[in-house]
Amino acid sequence: MKRFIQGEHRGQCTLLPESLDGYVADTNPIRVVDVFVDELDLGRLGFNGVVLAETGRPAYLQGHAASHIHFECIDQEEKAIAYARTLLGGADVTLHMQNALRFRPGHRRFDLVWSAGLFDYLDDREFVLMLKVLSKTLRPGGE
Repeated sequence: MKRFIQGEHRGQCTLLPESLDGYVADTNPIRVVDVFVDELDLGRLGFNGVVLAETGRPAYLQGHAASHIHFECIDQEEKAIAYARTLLGGADVTLHMQNALRFRPGHRRFDLVWSAGLFDYLDDREFVLMLKVLSKTLRPGGE
């Protein structure tokens, strides 16, 4: 099932490097929020029971042991959350079924906020609003 807008993209480029290995020490715990569960690729991180999605995206965080990483993922579709649960097994992942614009992590802050495809569905006003909302969830120095 394709969930991407076909045709011209918004001219976005990724702000992430091909790998975060050079940015994060092996001993540093990493907290990541992913706002599009369908693109979650944990297979390369060593999680068991993961079916790889053929997205063509690079394997971020590929050099880190899975025990150093905690993901929090957001999707507003119940089917996407249910599907993600079938893939995750016992992996250290928290799934949130809600609109990403309404995501409030409380006191938690993240080292990395990654959106895989969400911004393709937003108009310019929503795009800016989403950037503001997600940037508030970052730890100092986070990306």
